[in-house]
Amino acid sequence: MNKINFTNKINHFFLLCAAFVIFLNPYFIGSLSIISGITFILCFVSFFFFKIFFLEKSSFFINYKFLIIVLILIIYPNIISFVTGEQADLGMIKMNISILAMILSGFFIMHALRNFQENNKLPLYICKVFTTVIVLNSVIVLIEFYFPPFRVLLEGFLAPDGRVDYTEGLRFRGLASAGGASLSVAHGISIALMYYLFRKNSIGPLKLLLSVTIVFISLIFIGRTGFVIAFIGVFLVAILTKSSQQKAQLLSKAWVYIILIGGISLLSYASIFFDSLPEFYQNYSINVFLGGAESLKSEGTISTVINFFSFPDNIWQILFGVGNISGGYEDGMPADPGFMKILTGYGVLGLLFYPGLLIWCFSLPRGYLRDILIIICILLVCAEFKEPFLIKGYTSRLFWLLLGLTAYHRRLFVVRSLVKQ
Repeated sequence: MNKINFTNKINHFFLLCAAFVIFLNPYFIGSLSIISGITFILCFVSFFFFKIFFLEKSSFFINYKFLIIVLILIIYPNIISFVTGEQADLGMIKMNISILAMILSGFFIMHALRNFQENNKLPLYICKVFTTVIVLNSVIVLIEFYFPPFRVLLEGFLAPDGRVDYTEGLRFRGLASAGGASLSVAHGISIALMYYLFRKNSIGPLKLLLSVTIVFISLIFIGRTGFVIAFIGVFLVAILTKSSQQKAQLLSKAWVYIILIGGISLLSYASIFFDSLPEFYQNYSINVFLGGAESLKSEGTISTVINFFSFPDNIWQILFGVGNISGGYEDGMPADPGFMKILTGYGVLGLLFYPGLLIWCFSLPRGYLRDILIIICILLVCAEFKEPFLIKGYTSRLFWLLLGLTAYHRRLFVVRSLVKQ
């Protein structure tokens, strides 16, 4: 069996560039507009279908139960739209296709590496790539804050956002397609994943300390949701996963002293840095949490989210949905929470989507893939109270890609050679 070379610098560089585009999906303008995450994924999936059918002379089979579920998810909202006389939600169809494409991509990656040793470490490598992308984007955000001309230059290559002016506004996005809560959640989850990688001896303590500090500071300029997700994520990693046995040997007394000194130094710098920021950033980020319950209440986000959970008098709309993922039951009144979008799209039965995913993740064999999927799934389900981070967004792409790896092990897709050996 061949051995996967995770350390080849040239391969790693090109994979990192592709991952940057796939996970952050920047919307370039002009001649660069051809570079997009969905383009990369569709090309990747198309290439592997070509490879399977024409080069390997193989056939591709889909588990019939999985196929039925996919068809129901795609067709059901359109049936409801037809019955109610509403226009079909094309965005919903695009979302389902994107999720399926990411799952197929994960399957094809696992299929391509099936004969390699240490392919069980593939989830760790994918997480390292994802966290590296987030750290790089965090660095870009910090450079933009300190050097406004660089921000203007960078935004000149990106499509403008219809709601937020990222060239001069107080919010930053780096090279991502948009900022706000979705990017903030991705940065927050990356902190939890970096801690997991550290516990599995995949990254060292100094790299962990530096990377987490950079990402944590960048959240001040992106969005505060990531702070909550990061703290919950680190707690989940600590209680749900086991540290590698080698950790006791790695963390010698010298390392402990280095980490303590480095941590104190970084905290001191972070405190000075935070105090030097304009008042808006202090109040917008950490001060909201330091003010306690009264501060959170007066800030208004929690009450706004609660008000989104509004239901109609028509019980049939609640039970069967209205055929779109607007999240609102009345025209022109959309709602942000992911739970509401699933309810309006698929009705009450659609809520089984969440426990179904959790059961799928917990039922996997013990290992890196199971650990990572459980952590990400729990965090994204919790975040669904705010926005639909599980069905679209930066971290959802990572989640569905990793779920595609399980599709290989669970034989949801099967590749069989047509050539007799």
